Amino acid sequence: MNRDINYYNDLVDEINLNDITSSKENYKILQRLKDNEQRSVVMIPDIDIGRQSNDGDFTVRDGDDLGWLGYFIGKSNQLSLLGFHQFQAEREQREQIYEMMEGIKRNQSISRLVIDTDHVGIIENLGPLFGGNKNLKSLQYEGEHTLNVASALEVPSSLTCLNVHGQDGLDDDGDEGLLGIFTALRGQAQLEQMSILGYNFGRPCCEALGTLLRTTSRLTQLDLGNNAIDDLGLSMLAAAAGLNCHIQRIFLVNCQDITAVGLRAFGSVFQSVNCNLQYLDIRSIRIDDAGLEALATGLAGNKSLNTLRFDRDDASITGTGWSALSTLLCDTSSINNIYLSNHTLRNFGSGDTPSNIVQYLKLNEIYDRRAVAKCKILLHHPDLNVEPFFLHKLKFLPIVMSWLQSGTSYLFYLEESHDKYQRRELSTVYKFIRGMPLTTVDGYWNQRLKDIHSKKRQLQLDLQMLEDDERCVLKRVRR
Repeated sequence: MNRDINYYNDLVDEINLNDITSSKENYKILQRLKDNEQRSVVMIPDIDIGRQSNDGDFTVRDGDDLGWLGYFIGKSNQLSLLGFHQFQAEREQREQIYEMMEGIKRNQSISRLVIDTDHVGIIENLGPLFGGNKNLKSLQYEGEHTLNVASALEVPSSLTCLNVHGQDGLDDDGDEGLLGIFTALRGQAQLEQMSILGYNFGRPCCEALGTLLRTTSRLTQLDLGNNAIDDLGLSMLAAAAGLNCHIQRIFLVNCQDITAVGLRAFGSVFQSVNCNLQYLDIRSIRIDDAGLEALATGLAGNKSLNTLRFDRDDASITGTGWSALSTLLCDTSSINNIYLSNHTLRNFGSGDTPSNIVQYLKLNEIYDRRAVAKCKILLHHPDLNVEPFFLHKLKFLPIVMSWLQSGTSYLFYLEESHDKYQRRELSTVYKFIRGMPLTTVDGYWNQRLKDIHSKKRQLQLDLQMLEDDERCVLKRVRR
């Protein structure tokens, strides 16, 4: 028997909730829904699933009227979370699934939807729910029937966060479902976070996702962990991500087919003028010297990435790889190269890291990048060469001293005492004082030479004038 909204409206004031629930806990949830006080409802099966009991858990048993549950959910304007966790229905309840979803589709307050079930009656009704509820911002789906999810996403919605998780890398719909999801998401321009985990999708999906990344305008976080992305697939994604100026966080955890070749291609993202990437997580990807060198090369000149997470305990990284990373953070070959080094990257996560790199990362925690560069210069040039400034005499002494004095704010990062740093300042002043007399003497004799040359030129001019006068007088006498 199909019961429409009028049926429930006519009986809502008379219905006894004890007659339509199987337990006191479910009765309380339904009563709070009716009183518009319930904030969350998660439907769970009547089996031991190792789940910690929550206040909103509605354990579905024989005796629970799912049609009434859907009706009260639809009437609520306080409910923010709705979940289906391994949802199952008794044979007598299966006809009520449609009525339950009809009621749920009328809800306007649910902001987060969590689905951990492959129940077709629920998944097939997602589209109308997306289209009717403008407050629904987040969908978390774990299952295999991704074609149904793709169909639902074709409906314009307000979703800003989408998490789709596979189970053991399997999907009954194969890549077709994920391709459908990526295609449908082109119409969800408001999407900000996307997570596609554990489906082992490969190159065709990477190509479709690349097309999506070129068109989406608000996506800031992308999680593609536990997928079969290889070097070519990563290069496809990198080519697209490099054009997207909004992406700030990328997760590629446990994408074990990626090697140094793919990481080198990913460097195009770091080098892009549009790059705003701040966080990259590549844990459980085998990183060796070649991989670390590829990352260091890509990050040269990058000013956005502050966190790079990768496993080092199991990594085959030797001094060669660490040297490349050290040079990235502080190229000590010259003061100018230190200034042009990477002063943004400051976090590697956990694991063993050489002490000099730890120190550079600690320095990079200073907010002002110019201050970071100053600290690195002071760290590797304790005895500054002031001779290039002698050309400008004492004009540069106040500037150099001001530059040094501002460094006292960062003695903690330099691991240097105030007294030791003060001796550094006095040494610089001494060099100026010692160099200035020589400069002054050189300047004095240079000026004297200039005066002598000037007088010599004047005498030559006077002599030339006398000779000219003498020739004129001789001509007159001869006449």
